[in-house]
Amino acid sequence: GDLAEGDKEEQDEDAEEAQKDAEVEAEKEEDAEEAKDEEEAEAKKEKKFPTFWKEFGKNIRLGLIEDSSNRARLTKLLRYQSTKSGEDFSSLDDYIERMQE
Repeated sequence: GDLAEGDKEEQDEDAEEAQKDAEVEAEKEEDAEEAKDEEEAEAKKEKKFPTFWKEFGKNIRLGLIEDSSNRARLTKLLRYQSTKSGEDFSSLDDYIERMQE
C-alpha cells in the first residue's frame, strides 16, 4: 500500500514538473517572438527616421532649449552623424554602444 502510494506521488510530482517545464518553454518562445516583433517594428521606425529628422530635427533641437519639461523625451529623438555612420544618423545610445566595441 505505502510503496504504491509513494510511487504515485512521485509520478504526480514528475508530471507536475514536466507541465511547469512546458509552460516555461512556451513562455520563452512567446518572449522571443515578442522581442522579434519589437525589433522589426524598431527597424521600420529607423528606416523612416531620416525623413522625420529632416522635417522636424530643427524643432526638436529648439524644443530641447525651450521645453525643459520634455527635455528627456526629446533627447531620445536626437540623431547625430559620426565618422562610422557616414551619411546616416545614429542615436546617442547607438554611438555609445559602438564606442564599447
